[in-house]
Amino acid sequence: MKGFTAALLVWTLISPSSCSKAWPTHTACRDGNLEVLYQSCEQIYFAGPINNPGIEIPEGEYQVLLQLYNENRSTVACANATVTHS
Repeated sequence: MKGFTAALLVWTLISPSSCSKAWPTHTACRDGNLEVLYQSCEQIYFAGPINNPGIEIPEGEYQVLLQLYNENRSTVACANATVTHS
């Protein structure tokens, strides 16, 4: 749930623009053994708490691609996020 919550947060912070592999990497949040990094087309920075209602997250690194589409199926926002739990 931590990873999902963090990924959802990253998704909501991304403003509409096109995707690119040259995005800068930012730290969204870090809490103990869990770290969320994301790449954004915009220079957005967020650092905040991570809330976990007690759901166990397996250790590892997870790559998450988030894309937001409008009613015409056009991409209006996208982000790449890395969730690391060690």
